[in-house]
Amino acid sequence: MTSPGSVPGEVPPESPEAQRPVKNRQTTYLLVGIAVLALAGLFLILKPTSTPFELRGELTLTSDGAFSMNPRCGGKDGYDDINKGASVVVYDSGDKVIATGSLDEGRFASKGLDSPCVFTFAVAGVPDGEEFYQVQVSHRGKVAVQAEDAKAGRTSLSLG
Repeated sequence: MTSPGSVPGEVPPESPEAQRPVKNRQTTYLLVGIAVLALAGLFLILKPTSTPFELRGELTLTSDGAFSMNPRCGGKDGYDDINKGASVVVYDSGDKVIATGSLDEGRFASKGLDSPCVFTFAVAGVPDGEEFYQVQVSHRGKVAVQAEDAKAGRTSLSLG
């Protein structure tokens, strides 16, 4: 049976059969949205996270800037800020502080008062993922260190 003004076989717009394609489309969009969110969540869960590492190294102070407390040594004159406990700050490539530590006690590199004074340091919790890091001791300037050297304990700085 057809209503006046309608084409035979055409379903009136208010009938449930006419609304079915719209509901199917909405269901499809909803399912696609849920799938995208599920995949995004799975990616976040399974995303490899970087493990922080300990940046180890040493600072060598020439004999001109060192004083002796045999067998220990430290900075003097213009280098009096270079002693046990001096800050070691690690920055990412964007100049953001990412970890801090301090100098260990200074020791002469070899016997004799004209030997350089060497301070070791270890800065824990340095996030992995940078191409290079910047290391600053006390108020001295930043020194760029390649990531592979930083991770391998090959950070070597010098003053004097």
